[in-house]
Amino acid sequence: AKAPVVGFSLARMPDGGDWTERGLPTPGLPNQAAPLPESGTGSIGEFRHWPDGAWITAVGRVSVLPNTYSPRTIHLQDASGGLTVYLGRDDWPPLALGQAMQVLGYLRHRSGELQLYVRNGWHVHPGPADDLAPVPPVAVMTGEIGEGTEGRLVIVTGRVTAVDESALWLDDG
Repeated sequence: AKAPVVGFSLARMPDGGDWTERGLPTPGLPNQAAPLPESGTGSIGEFRHWPDGAWITAVGRVSVLPNTYSPRTIHLQDASGGLTVYLGRDDWPPLALGQAMQVLGYLRHRSGELQLYVRNGWHVHPGPADDLAPVPPVAVMTGEIGEGTEGRLVIVTGRVTAVDESALWLDDG
């Protein structure tokens, strides 16, 4: 398991209440929760450091279309990072790779992955269909795959060493 970051504390809020990941380290003192940042806009890379529950407006380009991994998810990317966007209700409008997109939702973690949860289609604002700027994949080594590449479109080059019905193994040295 990955060690928590410095300054991270699980806490029961209020003291003895429900568990939260927004605890401030307060050894020997009553539990305190870190304040939620104000909702706002910024880069996807900045949002990756905001706590679950923060409301954000994310702006980026579509790097993975719906139905690639799930009918409910797309991926957005900007120069600072990538993010999975989950649409709770409604269907995604027609989208193209590289299309600009603005979405409003709140951050959460599911299966260890950061997601932006968008409640419904009212909070999805695609840019013009003819304004496409395809997102080029970032070349990485398998050992670089992790938090820094989560949600980003990447390319890994190597030799396939094994295959089964749901996975393949790649040796890139």
